[in-house]
Amino acid sequence: MFDFINTFFNLTKSIKLRFLSEFVTKLSNFIIVMVITRSLGISDYGFYVILLTVINGFLPFLSLGLNSTIIKKLSSINDINEISEKIFNCLKLNFLFFLLLLCVTLIFLTFQLKDYLFIGVLTLVSSFAISLQMIFFEVLRSKYLSNNFSYLQILDSISFLGFLLLTEKMNLINIELILIIFIIVKILTSLIIFRTLLKESIIRFKFKKHDNSLLKTYINPGLVFVILGVSDWFLNFSDKLIIGFYLDPLQLSVYFTIGLISSSILSLGSIYWWELLPKLNEYQSKKRYDKIFKLIKDKNESFIYLSNILIILLIIFSPSI
Repeated sequence: MFDFINTFFNLTKSIKLRFLSEFVTKLSNFIIVMVITRSLGISDYGFYVILLTVINGFLPFLSLGLNSTIIKKLSSINDINEISEKIFNCLKLNFLFFLLLLCVTLIFLTFQLKDYLFIGVLTLVSSFAISLQMIFFEVLRSKYLSNNFSYLQILDSISFLGFLLLTEKMNLINIELILIIFIIVKILTSLIIFRTLLKESIIRFKFKKHDNSLLKTYINPGLVFVILGVSDWFLNFSDKLIIGFYLDPLQLSVYFTIGLISSSILSLGSIYWWELLPKLNEYQSKKRYDKIFKLIKDKNESFIYLSNILIILLIIFSPSI
C-alpha cells in the first residue's frame, strides 16, 4: 500500500491532473446514468445508450483519422504557419464530411424513419461536435498543453452534468434536450480550446502556406484509421445494438454500466499514452532512440503497477456500484 502511495506521489503534476480528470469524467458518467434513469425511466435510458452507440459509429467517418495522421504529429512542428494550415485543413475536411453525412442521413430518415428525423439529426450533430472536440483536444496534447486539456475535460464533464441536473429540476429533461445540451457543451469546450491556441500563439488566422493536396496528404493516410475506428466500433459498441434489439432496456443498461466500469483500465492507459505519444514524435524527429526506449520502459512499468492496483479496487467496489 505504501509503495502505491509513493508511486502516486512521485508522478508528475500533469499525470496526477490526468488522474483527476479521468476520475471526474467517470464519476460524472455514473451520475448521468442515475439522473436519466431516475427522470426518464430505464426504457429511455436504454434508448439513450443506443443513441450513444450510433454517435460513436459516426465518429470514424467524421474524424477521418486526422487526429492520428496529422494532429498528433504537430509536436515535432514549430512553424506556426504550418501548424495553422494543418489544423484548419483538418477542420475543413471534418466539416465537409459532416455535411456529406448529413445529406445522406436526411435522405435515409426522410424515406425510412421519418418519425426519428429530428433526433437522428441531433445524433449526427452530436458526433460532429465530439469529432471537433477530439481534434482540438489532440492539438493541446501534441503541443504539451496536457494540463489545459485536463482542466477542460473536467469542465466539459461537470458542465454537461450540471445542465442535466438543472433541466431535471425544471422538469424539462428529455432525450432531445439531453443531446442538445451535449452538443452545446462540446462546441463551447472546442471554442475555449481554440481561444487558448490563439492566446498561446500556436495558431493564427493568417498563414502563408496553403496545401491543396488534401486527398494525398490528409485523406489517404487516414483511411487505415477509419477502418480501425470502424473495427473498434464493431468490437466495443455494436454489441449494444444487438442487445438492445433482442433484450429489454434493463439488461442493456446493466451491460452498458458494466462497460463503463471496465473502461477504467483503458482510461488509465490513455493517461500515459497522451503524454507518451507527443514525446515519441519529438524524439523520433531528433533520432533519439535511446530516450524512446527508456521512456516506453518507464511508462510501461508504472502503468502495469497502477493497473494491478486499479483492478483490485474495481473487484472490491464494482458490486456496490
